[in-house]
Amino acid sequence: MSNDIINFRFVGIELVFKSMEEMPLNGVGPQFFFDLRVDIKVHAELKLVIPFVTIKIRGGEEPVELAKIGVSCLFEIEDFENVLLMNEHGLYVVPPALEATIKPVAVSTARGVMYSEFRGTYLNNAVLPVIYMKSLIEEKPHEENITKEPT
Repeated sequence: MSNDIINFRFVGIELVFKSMEEMPLNGVGPQFFFDLRVDIKVHAELKLVIPFVTIKIRGGEEPVELAKIGVSCLFEIEDFENVLLMNEHGLYVVPPALEATIKPVAVSTARGVMYSEFRGTYLNNAVLPVIYMKSLIEEKPHEENITKEPT
């Protein structure tokens, strides 16, 4: 399937969690720091690939966590059974081309949700910058982060 086009539809956005600390007594400066994580899950029954984006916002002279938000995007995969195959451990493998397409879309969507959720607060100017996915440090996937075929 490496050279084939993978057809999919963006079918949903969910705010998974949101938390915000009170503004520090010394306020916040003009510079914010962001910790970003994208975990991809598979829901075989619904034929979905679901990137979960977690963004932590840090700020201050000694960057302390000011807020945290989690957003998931739901992508329905056409021809799911032929696109997402199971490996020898019974875990679904998301093709790299599909992952490279949906991750930036999920991050951009989370950016918009984050802006909307923190608008009008002291984090109004904490806008996640544009991120080039290739510049991120890739972590090895953990087995518990990959959905197994339901039994």
